[in-house]
This record gives sequence, structure tokens and C-alpha cells, in this order.
Amino acid sequence: MRINAVNTFQRKPYMPKTASAAPDCTRVPNFGSCAREIYKNHKTGEFVAFEPGVRISRDNKFLYSNYTYFMRDDVPFRHTGWEGFIKLIDREFQNADKVNVYDFGCSDGSEAYSLALTLIETLGEEKAQKFFPIKASDIDEGILDMARNGEICCTSKDKHVLDRCTKYNLSKYFDISDAPPIVGTLPRYTLRPKDILKNAVTFEKKVFPDALNEIEPENSLVLCRNFWPYMSDSGRSAAIDKLKSKLGESSRFVIGDFDYNNFETIFSDKAFKEIHFNFYKVNKNLSA
Repeated sequence: MRINAVNTFQRKPYMPKTASAAPDCTRVPNFGSCAREIYKNHKTGEFVAFEPGVRISRDNKFLYSNYTYFMRDDVPFRHTGWEGFIKLIDREFQNADKVNVYDFGCSDGSEAYSLALTLIETLGEEKAQKFFPIKASDIDEGILDMARNGEICCTSKDKHVLDRCTKYNLSKYFDISDAPPIVGTLPRYTLRPKDILKNAVTFEKKVFPDALNEIEPENSLVLCRNFWPYMSDSGRSAAIDKLKSKLGESSRFVIGDFDYNNFETIFSDKAFKEIHFNFYKVNKNLSA
């Protein structure tokens, strides 16, 4: 099967209102790990791959994006990659016996699994246990099914990064198979997480920012990355207020470049203290 890859919109600096190729296309169900990206054009009979993770409504309106990938490179201590990020959180939570980890807007699980994998690789399986289970959540039940079922699509570039992270022992964490090729893109693979990862992450449908009500105030690591620009003004305001009220002195939260580049001002609030790039705590003396 030949699938044509098309970029239906520009994601920067802000989200689009429509996906122009959508009217003649219908999403193809049950297309393996690519089910959320592949559409069929009924006029031409061609299969079309929209930009990864695009969500559109029946009336051709852009909803949101589930675009993500393994080992996303905008974590704190990016010059040393995810290993540096793990060392940072290990230091920040060195006195905690248990760390509550939340990954909001988790998409297909790539980020949650990346975090679990690098925690094990960097700290060792026994020491990493205090960060598990990672509680991952998303609003999209379809993408959560992919995460729960353990079928995640990645490119050869993603696989190379994972190989290096695992010291070329990727099979310890995933069963790997070839994914259907898409014309004009890198080779693709389907990764099926093994129990060592699946037991480290839970997936549940939750609506952000309402889900912030459930987090533990102390010794919590909250990942809410790369979706703030998709929220309404009122939604962002509510989320900021909840972060200020819910997080205690020992908790930390992490954002991404997409958030910082579009809404730097909300994270320069005096109630937030930037510990490292994209890594914050709440200053309780100023957040009331």
C-alpha cells in the first residue's frame, strides 16, 4: 500500500483553524499503530497521512494535535538529554521515599514510556521504582487505546535515539516490527512495550485542568508539556490557578518549548520559580 504524506498546516506559532485536505477524507480505522494518522481520500482513492496527530471535527475544524515522539528533546538539561533530566529529578526528590509522577496530555504514551525507560536506565530498576507508576492521562480515548494496547509507531530516527539510550538493548523494553511505509518519510517501526515498561505506566482518560485536582500536593512531578497553546484563555488561567493552589514546596512541574515559546508570560509569574529551563516550582509565599 502506498501512502502519501502531506503537511496540512503550519503548527507555529499557534494552532490552525482547519485542515485543508480534510473534506474528502475519512480516517481509516484499525490501521495498526498508524490508525490515528491515516485517512482515505474518497475522490482519488489515495491514502493520505496528515501531519502526525491532527484531530479534526466533522465540519473540518481543527480540534487539537496528538503529535509527539520518543525522547522529545525539549526537556530540562537538553545538552545531556533525558539522562540529564533524570539526574535532575533524582536530585530534586532525593529525600522522598515515593514520588507521584503525572503525565498530562500523554498522547500515545511515547513520553511516559520515554520517562520510564530512562529512569530505569539511569537509576537502575530498583531505585527507579519510587517514581512508578507514572500516571499518564489524555482526553482522547482512541490514542489511549493505542498506548494501553502497546502499539506505538516511530521513525528510524526515533529508534536510533532509543537504541543509544538503552545501549543498543532496546529489545529489553520493546518488541519491534516494521510498520507500513509512508512515501516520502523515514522508515517506520511499531514498538510494543514489554512488561518492564507497561507495569511502570498507567493510562486513564482525564480532562485537563480538572485532573489537577487529583494530584498529591507534595513530592509530585507534574508533566504538562506542549499543549498549553491549544487551550482556551480561560482554560489556561484555570490551570495556572490550580497549579498554584495544588503544588506544595516539594513538588515540581515541567513544560515544553511549544508552551514556553507561545506563552512565556504565564510562566514568568512571580509565583513560579524556574529551577531550570522548562522546570518549575511554586513559590507558596507568593502564590496565595
